[in-house]
Amino acid sequence: MVSSKLHGNFGTPKHRVFRVYCKSAIYIIETAEKMGDCACLVRGVESFDDVLNAKIAAVTEKAKACGIREGMTGREALNMM
Repeated sequence: MVSSKLHGNFGTPKHRVFRVYCKSAIYIIETAEKMGDCACLVRGVESFDDVLNAKIAAVTEKAKACGIREGMTGREALNMM
């Protein structure tokens, strides 16, 4: 579950939008799948730097199609999106 301290959309230097879902972990991926998002789940984060350094715990099918896998860092995944 993402901390309630961290929510919203975050731009990156390449002007991509990094969307953060604040829900139960099960519903994050389920919701992202329904929306057709390329999304990843990280746990135990409280800042954007934490998101970048955390290991990916789950991914959507669209993220898998981009080559994103569980165990990568958030930074690695974001660079592939």
